[in-house]
Amino acid sequence: MPNAFTPNVDTINDTIRPVFNCMEFVQMSIYDTFGSLIYSESSDGDIYGWDGTIEGKPAENGNYILVVKAESWNGKVIDINGPITLIK
Repeated sequence: MPNAFTPNVDTINDTIRPVFNCMEFVQMSIYDTFGSLIYSESSDGDIYGWDGTIEGKPAENGNYILVVKAESWNGKVIDINGPITLIK
């Protein structure tokens, strides 16, 4: 799971998302340090990822929490979370 990204429109690390294979369903959520949900996305295919904005405005530099819940093709449930850093 990645732990930092730089959303500066240079096409390198502009979004943050989990990298996965063989998953039937993936849900990704981003929380601020106060525990407020600021981004959520789920899919049975590809995930676009968080682009570092909150309600269309650039988020502040700093730490956030990435929570990923997924289910593999054989029914195994995966629940991973950890800190990420937004760097401008």
